[in-house]
Amino acid sequence: MGDTGRLVAAALANDRGWYSSVGVIDNEKVAVLQLALDRLPGDHVDRALLLANLCSELTYGSPLDRRQELASEALAIAESSEDDVCVVRVLNHICFPLYVPQLLDQLLLRTAEPCGAPS
Repeated sequence: MGDTGRLVAAALANDRGWYSSVGVIDNEKVAVLQLALDRLPGDHVDRALLLANLCSELTYGSPLDRRQELASEALAIAESSEDDVCVVRVLNHICFPLYVPQLLDQLLLRTAEPCGAPS
């Protein structure tokens, strides 16, 4: 129907805070997230949430580099929006997809500021 607003709202509503299925990629959900991303401008705050959700959905069966790219773009948009709720939601979604030994220190640093810990 070409209604980007409803598509984005539906894609974001279909979210429980982490990936849909353990061990597999939910290809239908990934397709909806990608379609919504394709229709939003690069700096739209909902794009941050969609990217973070997509990163989460790709936790299993995708290259770490891809997940890092999605997480970085999501976090950059969220931080530039100055919306603390958005930043925390993005951090929640990218935690598990990036939960690998070489990135643990970076994850801890990313979460320190929104949680009020001294830098």
